[in-house]
Amino acid sequence: MRSRTLSSIAATAVMALGISLLVTGPGSAEPNKTLAQAQEELEALEIRAGTASEKFNEAEVLLAAATRRVEQARTKAAGVKAELVDRIARLADRGGVAVAVSAAQDGSAGCCG
Repeated sequence: MRSRTLSSIAATAVMALGISLLVTGPGSAEPNKTLAQAQEELEALEIRAGTASEKFNEAEVLLAAATRRVEQARTKAAGVKAELVDRIARLADRGGVAVAVSAAQDGSAGCCG
């Protein structure tokens, strides 16, 4: 399906190019720029592309660091959750479910400090 869509797009582009050449002719327009102007424009575009590439690379580094911090936070949260579940279970074993629920609600289970 995708290759058929790409083939259709390519065929449309080739037809549009052919029609534009028939209408305007290959060399009917006068050049607007000198070679020196075109080279200057190319150099400016290369500088912009280099800058964009550097910014992209910096963004990738920042994203990787942020991803590591998120994973560390998830790991820490999972540890805290496991500790909380363990402490509530121990409280439940000692005094029943009511004591465990009460301790969890008022924070006296001491899980996170």
